[in-house]
Amino acid sequence: MNVAKQNLKDAVSANILSSEQFEQLIAFLNQQTNTTVKFDYTHALYYLGGLIAIGAMTLTFHWASLVVGWH
Repeated sequence: MNVAKQNLKDAVSANILSSEQFEQLIAFLNQQTNTTVKFDYTHALYYLGGLIAIGAMTLTFHWASLVVGWH
């Protein structure tokens, strides 16, 4: 749930929060670090590289078992 500053101002206008609580809450939220989780292009490339490496090893061992006779 995303809460905008305007939502909190509306809560003050509706007497749900006091002005002091509003200021304290804004100060507290500004001190918090941004912990949103995101999945971007770099992550996709990282996992694609892992899949390529696993696929290459799988093919190598399969080919070796056919040629050399590993079982």
